[in-house]
Amino acid sequence: MREKKIKILVADDHELFRKGLISLLRDEETIQILAEANNGKDLIYKYLKYKPDVVLSDISMPELSGLEAVTTLLETDPEAKVIFLSMFAGDEYVYHCYNAGGLGLINKDISAEELVKAITSVYNGQKYFGKEYNEIKIKELVQQYQKQENEKVEIKDVDFTE
Repeated sequence: MREKKIKILVADDHELFRKGLISLLRDEETIQILAEANNGKDLIYKYLKYKPDVVLSDISMPELSGLEAVTTLLETDPEAKVIFLSMFAGDEYVYHCYNAGGLGLINKDISAEELVKAITSVYNGQKYFGKEYNEIKIKELVQQYQKQENEKVEIKDVDFTE
């Protein structure tokens, strides 16, 4: 058995989901729930107050989205480890979460075992964006989306004549 438990902050604006997730994680011997937050501003406040090992954050929350809150949080503590939670999946979500500084993205319908695997992976300094996203695929994805964003910028800068 691990001596040190992984300390978690759970941030989600849907109380029923947040409480259910906390209840599920409390049964895990390797995890300790430190705090919970129901919006992005509260996430930042609770993170700075409790200094958890890993944050589980919904992407979409009031006051500050999870993406905005994590971007702000990482300016204060670049070592923060965040896994985003979402009802949606796909390359675009992976890119935006990774771009915001997240080390993981998990779908809200995953199994408890996969959730614990994701938390443990991120705690140990690895990324976890699901079984189908390894380091190579994530790098390719980031390059693809950055190229698309650069092409959009180039189009905007073109000066057309009549």
